[in-house]
Formats: sequence, structure tokens, C-alpha cells
Amino acid sequence: MSRITIIGLGLIGGSLGMSLRRAFGKSVELVGHDISYSTAKMAQRRGAVDSVSANLPRAVETATMVIIATPVMAIREILETIAPNLSSGCIVTDTAST
Repeated sequence: MSRITIIGLGLIGGSLGMSLRRAFGKSVELVGHDISYSTAKMAQRRGAVDSVSANLPRAVETATMVIIATPVMAIREILETIAPNLSSGCIVTDTAST
């Protein structure tokens, strides 16, 4: 089973999770992380992700893809934080507009 981690579960990240669920059903595991744990739990209740992790490095362990859906200015710090925990071959992408 593929594991996709979505970092940032607001409007864009949550919508991506729900779209991925519709497209892939249960053949993919969706893990979420958000700086606001209550936002993350709400995304889980709405079905945007299967589980949430409050620990960012742990959230990306064993992920085959990581989607960063945060404000642009947060992306560099997130990349620095998750880099040591990414699996070999993991695809990392973002939704930044710039």
C-alpha cells in the first residue's frame, strides 16, 4: 500500500486529501499533519486523511509521497525538518503558488 503524507490540512491540503481518497479509495494510506492539531483531527473526521501525526518527522516516515500544502514561507523549514526522515525514492511536492 502506498502512503501519502499531507502537511497542512487547511482548504488546499484537506481538499487534496479528499480528492486522493475519491481517486484511489483505500488502496492508499493518507496521513496528515498540521501545526494545529485540532485542524488535523477535523480533517480526519471529514475523511481527508486516515490518521494524523502531531510529530512532523514521524509523519513522513515510510511515505512514498509527501505533499506540502502550507504557506510559502514555511516550506523551507518543513523541508529541513523532514529531510532526514524521508524514505529513499520518496516524492516531495508542494502546492505553493510561487
